[in-house]
Amino acid sequence: PECIHIDRENNKVSVSAIFSWREKDFTSAYAGTVPSVFSNRSPIERAVIGLVGPKLLTIEKDFLDKNTFQLAYAPFDWTLNDLTGRGGR
Repeated sequence: PECIHIDRENNKVSVSAIFSWREKDFTSAYAGTVPSVFSNRSPIERAVIGLVGPKLLTIEKDFLDKNTFQLAYAPFDWTLNDLTGRGGR
């Protein structure tokens, strides 16, 4: 999924800043959907895992299952909303 970047070398998971902006919505919808191995994680971390986990590759799921990663928020790319054709991906 494009909303997440998994960096196994640096033990880091980066997600879109939208997760922090809408934390209450994501946690109420997804935090309770993850295995108990993640019970030590914050509600937003559990929500991220609950949302993207089913869509990840096996190697990415195995990385998350180690439960040693750090979560970080990536800057939001506002050019994605640019309708002029000058920016975005």
